[in-house]
Amino acid sequence: MSQNQSKSVDVSVSNVTPIVEKQAGGIEDIVVTVSGVPIDKPYLSIIKIANSGGLPVTREDYEKPLEISVGENVQIIKAIVSETIPKGISANITWERNKFFFHPALLNPEDTVIVNVLTGSATPVFDATGRISGIKNISIKEKSDKPFKMVMGGMLSIFALICLTAALIVFNFSKGNVILNKRSSWFVSFTLFGAYSIISMKLLELFGYTTFDWHFFLFYLASVCISMPLAYIINKSAQPSPQPDCVISGGADAGSSGGAAG
Repeated sequence: MSQNQSKSVDVSVSNVTPIVEKQAGGIEDIVVTVSGVPIDKPYLSIIKIANSGGLPVTREDYEKPLEISVGENVQIIKAIVSETIPKGISANITWERNKFFFHPALLNPEDTVIVNVLTGSATPVFDATGRISGIKNISIKEKSDKPFKMVMGGMLSIFALICLTAALIVFNFSKGNVILNKRSSWFVSFTLFGAYSIISMKLLELFGYTTFDWHFFLFYLASVCISMPLAYIINKSAQPSPQPDCVISGGADAGSSGGAAG
């Protein structure tokens, strides 16, 4: 059966965001409540349910509602349909402790229903089950941002090493000459080191690490181990060659000098 004559329903997780992210130095007494009830570890997730095939999926095609679970130790606080593409799709959502149900709805090709899910107790892990006529299986497709993270991580790592190496060069570890006075070189060094620190924090946050945990100090140690030898080599290569104490000229001048001395 060709793609334009097939049925397919995709369930994808486009975003899972902690509402309160506890970080070192941050405000730790923020409490999220719903109807006066506090929520532990609240997360807001966006789920997209879309007809990615070439045939409509009708209400009669559903054997039972599409069931999406969020994990054994996770509690659903609220689940709502936030948007439909196009507008006017009749979509109904209900939920219980750790799962919500997408009730039978007509989905024409490229129709999409977006569901916002508020959860608590732990980080949600999504799974989908359902029986729809003409569709072999339904599973969760998580949006992968790994290529973006790898590119950004590589760029941030390079910039961080450049800043740290430049700071060490200006700090003048090799005791060579610098075209800056002492006060200026210290200012430039600490400015570059500050830029390196900010880039390092952003790099770790990109991969989900908190700012001042052991990953930060491990990255700092590795950066220093790379940048210090680079700074030393660059500084040493930039030093002027030592001049000889005396210069002996050859040829006729040397002979005449010898004669004069005699």
